[in-house]
Order: sequence, then C-alpha cells, then structure tokens
Amino acid sequence: MAESYLLGDIDRGNYVTASDVVALRQAIVSGSTPAALFETGDLDEDGKLTVSDVVALRSLILSGENMLIDTPFGSLEDTYQITARFSNKIVCPSDVKTGLGQWGDVGALSQLWNIVPTGGGYYLLQSPTTGKVLTLNTSGDIMPFEMAAYTGSDAQKVKFRPSAEEGYWNILIKATGEERYMGIPFAGLTDTAGRTDGWPFWMEDGSDTENKQFRIVPATAETATLDAA
Repeated sequence: MAESYLLGDIDRGNYVTASDVVALRQAIVSGSTPAALFETGDLDEDGKLTVSDVVALRSLILSGENMLIDTPFGSLEDTYQITARFSNKIVCPSDVKTGLGQWGDVGALSQLWNIVPTGGGYYLLQSPTTGKVLTLNTSGDIMPFEMAAYTGSDAQKVKFRPSAEEGYWNILIKATGEERYMGIPFAGLTDTAGRTDGWPFWMEDGSDTENKQFRIVPATAETATLDAA
C-alpha cells in the first residue's frame, strides 16, 4: 500500500505549518530534493521544486486548507480512549494530585483525550474537560506526570510508535529524547498492583514490553457524551 501524504507537509509532521515553509525553502536552496519531497512540496505540479512552490505553500497555510489530517488512529475531530494493555484499564488524569493513572471504564468524558498535532510528528494529549495537556514532570517530584496548561515545552509533546504487538502503540515524550516509553511500573507479568485502579504511569526504558503498550481508539458517541465522574 502506498504511503499517504499531506500536500505541503514537508517535514511529514502530519500538520502544515510555517516550519514546512522553512523546510521547503532550505531544501530548494541546498539542492537536496529527494523524490519523496516532490509528493508534498510540488504544490504547483510542474514537476520541479522552485520558489513558486514556497509561495504556493504560504498561500495554502493562509487559506486554512490542509491544516488538519487524520491522526494515526482516526480523525482529529474525534476524542480518543487510551487503554493500557497490561491492565486493560483506561489511561486518564488521576484523582491523586494531578498525575496520570489508570481506572476502570466508567464512561466519563474525563477518561478521553484530544490528540492535537504540534508538527514534526509530535502531538499533545489534551483533556477535553479541562483543556490541560499531559506534561512530563522533569522537576524531580514524585509524580512523573501532571496535567498543565500548554506552554510549548518538549515535556508536553508525545510521539506514537507502533508496537510489535499488533493494534498497540508505544508513547514517547520528546523531552526524553525518544529513548524511553511511558509505562506502568511493575515487578513482572504476575504483578497485581500494576492492574489496580489509580496505579500511576512513569517513563520506563525503551523496550517494547506489555506494560508499555497502549490501545488508542476513537471514543464511541455514548462515551463521549457522558459527564466526568
């Protein structure tokens, strides 16, 4: 199957922004124009990459077209439910402090996420009830995650990497250099604590193990309309 692409998405970040204008201009000036760049960068369809494509890209951004495309899991207009494979529980902001925990599915809007592109293949995980985004706490506090207002920090930008287990994904945080995955801290596959409500999530090593695999699917209409518990 041919890879899909978004016209104007030069850096393949799943979002068309001013950074794509910069990337296209740099590619043209340097003369580095690989074949794949023509798929997204030849906006005037003349078979060449020139300054006219840069102008067309700027116009595209100003028009508001092609700004949004699907996430790896569905439409950007959807809200999403994230389920931890190890516990089969829903990943959501925790009632303990402002951290991130897991809970049984109670059909609450507070258990869902907006997935918002930031460019470069990174996204925000935003709560549809508070507008706050998942943030890696790098200050050394005991809670490794918190929900905070968006600041543009790399600690708030996540990337989704397909797991070896079909239908599941690893979640990386840009601030860690993509060397660690979000996961449930546990002693082993027989650990019962890692399957309990309220158990927190941490940044674990980069191995693709069951406690670091997540299912991410669009929420059903019924789930998305219920009030937060």
